[in-house]
Amino acid sequence: MDTYCIERGNLLDNPSVVTLEGPEQHTIHCLVDVPRCYNSGFEILGDPSPPNTLYCRAFKLDATGQNAILTLARSAGSTSLGCSTCTGTAEASARTGFRATITGTFDTEDLNDPKILTTTTIELADNNICPNDDTKMLNECSTKGAGGTSGFVVAHGALMLSSWGVVLPCGVLVAKFLRHQDPLWFKIHRFMQICGVILALIGFCIALTQFSVFSPDYYAPAQIHGICGIIVMVLGLMQPINAYFRPHKDKQAASVSPIRQRWEYLHKGSGWFAIVLAIPTIILGTTLAGGDRTLMFQIIYGVCIVLISVLICYLIQDGRKKKNAEMVVLE
Repeated sequence: MDTYCIERGNLLDNPSVVTLEGPEQHTIHCLVDVPRCYNSGFEILGDPSPPNTLYCRAFKLDATGQNAILTLARSAGSTSLGCSTCTGTAEASARTGFRATITGTFDTEDLNDPKILTTTTIELADNNICPNDDTKMLNECSTKGAGGTSGFVVAHGALMLSSWGVVLPCGVLVAKFLRHQDPLWFKIHRFMQICGVILALIGFCIALTQFSVFSPDYYAPAQIHGICGIIVMVLGLMQPINAYFRPHKDKQAASVSPIRQRWEYLHKGSGWFAIVLAIPTIILGTTLAGGDRTLMFQIIYGVCIVLISVLICYLIQDGRKKKNAEMVVLE
C-alpha cells in the first residue's frame, strides 16, 4: 500500500473504504499511476490479528525496494484493466489487491514507525508462507498515523458545510425576506456574508494546500467536486467585491437607474447561482469524506437543510401576515 492512501485514511480510488480495513480493494491503477500515491513510498501491511480487523503498518520499503515494487506492480497490472502505466497482459493480470513476497532485513533499534526494511528480493506473491516469518514483529506493527490527513478532511468539510451550507444561505434569505426591516436587514446580511466568506476562504485554502484533486488520473468524482468548488468560491469571493462597488440608489428618483438594475441582476443572480451550485458540491463532498465521516457530514447537512427549509416557510408565512395586516390598515 502507498503511504499516501494509508495516511489519507480511506482509499483514493474508493473513498467509502477505510484503507486499513479493505486494502485488498485498492486498485493497481491507483498504486502505480497516480504520482501522489507512488511518490509517497510503499509499505508492507500485516494481516489483521483477531479480534482486530485492521491491517497494520509492518515495514516501510527502502528506496531500492520502492523502485523494485513499482516495476513489479506495473508488470502485474494491465492497461486493459485501467492501469495506464502497466505492462502485463490482461490474462495474467490483477486489477486490485496487489501482493508481493519480499525479503529483507531491518534494524530492531530503528525508531521509525513503521521500521525501514532493507530489501533483498521482491517477487510476486504465491501461496507459500514466507520463510523465517517474524510473527511477533508483525503482531507489534501499528496503525499509527493512519488517517493522518483526516483532520484536514474534517476541517475542510466543517468549514465549507458551515459557510456554504448554513451561514451564506441564511444571509441570502435575510436579503430576500427581511427587506421590510430596513436598514436592519442589510446589516445582518452584510455581517453574515462576510463571516461566511471568511469561513469558506479558510476551508478553500485547506483544500488548495492539502488536497491534489487535479493531479493526473485522480478520482473523477473528487475532480468534479474540486471544479464545482472553485466555481462556487470564485462567485463567492466576487460578491463582496461587486457589493463594494454597487451604485447607490437615488432615493429621490421615481425608479431604479438602469446601471443599478444591471448591478442587482449580477449581484443577486451570481449569489443565487453560487448557493444553488453549492448544494450538489456539498453533497458530493460528503461522499468523498470517507468512512464514518461521510455519514456524520450527511446527517449534519440533512439537519441543516431541514432547518433552513423551516426558516424559509416561516419567513414566507410571516411576510404574508404583514402584507395582509398592511392591507387591512389601508382599507
